[in-house]
Amino acid sequence: LVTAQWGEAVSSLYSAKAGDLIRSACGGELSARGKLLISVLGVDQEWQIGSLSEGQLRRVQLAVKLSQPRDLLLLDEATTDLDLVVRRNLLTLLYEESVRRGTTVVYCTHIFDGLEGWATHVAHMSAGSLVRVCDSSEVDAAASAAGGGEESGSMFAAVQS
Repeated sequence: LVTAQWGEAVSSLYSAKAGDLIRSACGGELSARGKLLISVLGVDQEWQIGSLSEGQLRRVQLAVKLSQPRDLLLLDEATTDLDLVVRRNLLTLLYEESVRRGTTVVYCTHIFDGLEGWATHVAHMSAGSLVRVCDSSEVDAAASAAGGGEESGSMFAAVQS
């Protein structure tokens, strides 16, 4: 589970280096997966946890939490503090992993930009209630029917319809 509260949990590790946390999460040595995550997320292994921005801290969190392959990933607003390039790189990695390894990724977000074609299924929630669950192709069709302009074809347009 990746959530926004991780920064508070590691605040006591003020002088720890990002690379040390990632190596520890990999089992003591930096695995090929750990190296891939460092590259994809743009993590500098020398970063000290206590001096990181929210976005840098989120990159380290994701590298630590994703360092071991999982069959199920629960990501709750996990990309909120990431810049667009890092977010796209991470989503591409997660998509490829879901195809290659069969990993189920549950990605909770209110930021729909760049998600077209990413999900296989979509669950729309509002005010704590499940509004609908559907195949992503149904969302694509609803988005196209939602109207013209730049919002046409977007997940946001489908949710608003």
